[in-house]
Amino acid sequence: DIRIDDLPVNQQLAYIAHTSGSTGNGKSKGVAVDHAGLLGAMQTHIDVMELTQEELILQFAGQEFDAIIMEMMLAFGTGSCLVISDIQDRYQLNNLSSLIRSQKISTMIFTPKLLEEYEPHDFPCINNIVLTGEACAKPLLDKWRESVSIYIGYGLVETSIALTLTPYDGNHISIAGKPMGSMRYWLMNEGVLAGIGRGEV
Repeated sequence: DIRIDDLPVNQQLAYIAHTSGSTGNGKSKGVAVDHAGLLGAMQTHIDVMELTQEELILQFAGQEFDAIIMEMMLAFGTGSCLVISDIQDRYQLNNLSSLIRSQKISTMIFTPKLLEEYEPHDFPCINNIVLTGEACAKPLLDKWRESVSIYIGYGLVETSIALTLTPYDGNHISIAGKPMGSMRYWLMNEGVLAGIGRGEV
C-alpha cells in the first residue's frame, strides 16, 4: 500500500510505455518508467553529443514509439527548439527533407532504414544523427560520418528508452558502449555472461 506521493521524486512514475511484444511470450506489456531512469538517459544524450540551447531538434517519431519522449526531453533538457513534424512529413520523404532543410534541423533520431533513403547533401544543417531501432550497416555510417556526427543508440522500453549511446568512430559498430546514467547491463549467451562476440542484453 505505497502511495506514489510517498516515493522520492526520482522513483515516481514518469510514464508508462508498451513493448513491441518481440520478446518473451510475444505479447506487449506495459512498462512503468521512473524519473531517475529517464533523466539519466536524457543527460547522457546531452553530454555525449554536447548539445546546447542552440539546437533545433526534430520531433519525428510517432506517438506509439518511446523515441518521441527522448526527442522531447533533449529539447526540454537543453532549452532548445523542438520542431514537430506532422504525419505527412513522416510518410513522405520529400516533405520530411524539405522540413529538415527549411527549419535548419541540427539533431535528429532516425532508423538506419530511413536514413538510407537520403544523401548527406539533403540535410546540410544536420550536426548529430542518432541511429536506433535496427542494425546499422558500416557503408551507410561511413557515408554520413564525413559530414555529421553519428551515434548508435540501443535500448529497451524497460531501460528508459535508451541503454547505451555510442559515437561511431569509423572503425567498428558496437552497441556495447557505456551505459547511461546509473544503469548497468550484462551481455548474456545462453544464460551465462558472454565474452567478446554475440549476446543478449
